[in-house]
Amino acid sequence: MVKVQTGCQNCTSCRNSLTAEALRKTGRALAAVYTLGATKLLRRTCRACGHPTSIHR
Repeated sequence: MVKVQTGCQNCTSCRNSLTAEALRKTGRALAAVYTLGATKLLRRTCRACGHPTSIHR
């Protein structure tokens, strides 16, 4: 998947600060470790930015 340089206008992750994004990524990484990667398989992502659709409006 190609990463889009511009963010979605309705994605909170695209509009957040770098600190908030780093904390979110850390939480996701820990969840993936604890669930042996099942969270990555079950998460739906946006086609435009690649972020989870759960954080879109």
